[in-house]
Amino acid sequence: MIDGCWTAKSTIDSAPCVIDLPAATTIVAECGRQISNRKG
Repeated sequence: MIDGCWTAKSTIDSAPCVIDLPAATTIVAECGRQISNRKG
C-alpha cells in the first residue's frame, strides 16, 4: 500500500548526501498526507 513511501524513505536513509533536504521533506510530507487520507 505504502511501499512507494517506504522505498523513498529507504532511499533517503541510504543516500542522505545525494538527496537534498527540501526534496526529502516534501517526500515525507506527501507520504504522511497519503497515509492520513487512507486512514480517513
